[in-house]
Amino acid sequence: MSWSIQACILSEIQAYACGAYPQECCGMLLGNGEAQSVEAIYPAQNKSAEAYQGVQFLIDPMELYRA
Repeated sequence: MSWSIQACILSEIQAYACGAYPQECCGMLLGNGEAQSVEAIYPAQNKSAEAYQGVQFLIDPMELYRA
């Protein structure tokens, strides 16, 4: 089975990625397991050490919890 994702959510992801360019970006897709649909995105901040930003992404565990 495959998950569905609405065009407006794909647009949000694209806008977030374009805004972060040329740096990496990362986030979480939030959804409904029963309906197998993505319902929202949760952009995450890079907590990686400055020397590794651009080549490594680290999400704060509290951000994962909040999402």
